Amino acid sequence: MFVRWVSRVSCVRAFVIAGLAASVCACATTSEPSEPFALGLAASAPTGLLELCQAGGLDCPDADADLTPQVDSATGGAAKRAAPEPADTLPEPTSSLAAADGRVERVEMARFVEVESVNRSVNQRLIWRSDLDQYGRDEVWAFPIEAGSRYGDCEDFALEKRRLLLERGFPPSSLALATAISEETGLHAVLIVRTSEGDYVLDNTTPWVLPWRSTDYRWLTIQSGESLVDWRLIDQPVGAISDENA
Repeated sequence: MFVRWVSRVSCVRAFVIAGLAASVCACATTSEPSEPFALGLAASAPTGLLELCQAGGLDCPDADADLTPQVDSATGGAAKRAAPEPADTLPEPTSSLAAADGRVERVEMARFVEVESVNRSVNQRLIWRSDLDQYGRDEVWAFPIEAGSRYGDCEDFALEKRRLLLERGFPPSSLALATAISEETGLHAVLIVRTSEGDYVLDNTTPWVLPWRSTDYRWLTIQSGESLVDWRLIDQPVGAISDENA
């Protein structure tokens, strides 16, 4: 199960790394260009996210849509049981700076300092604690800071960062929750910000906001557009931005 694996392996190590990284640099910046993710077939949304939507903790008007996966997968890592959309409705791979999915809006890099500020703030304000320890069960997605708590696990860090960036006026479709796996840490959840220079990772493991290719993760699924329950498998990446003018 997603959170059990994350809780016992990934997030413990992530929290330790985050604490060390935050003590080294409180003003991390990056000028490295990134690139957009390429989106594949429709995928199931994470179980805990759907439960939060259905409980009214998030505004998800389409949360009742059929998101049953081929195999039960709390990560949302399986393709949906329903047939994929017709090929002409799927995003075409492109090497341009345009969004891989026409429904997303990209923010200018001038706002990157706000992204870094929110990433550091949430990482410093929250202490990692597993859902099992907090709630007595796995797979609970929540907003601990908003609720006055100091504790949360990986997806809670991601949700809080999304909430704070939305409060700053970031377009909802420029922010995407995503899942990934690392050989070192196991399954993980993060927030992605879609910018004019590509997609960047807001992670609880580091104060640095990094191009997704600069992480050691194997990417699994990502929120497709503005809808919190519209997820896709992550396909082969589109051409690197550096190749655009080659």
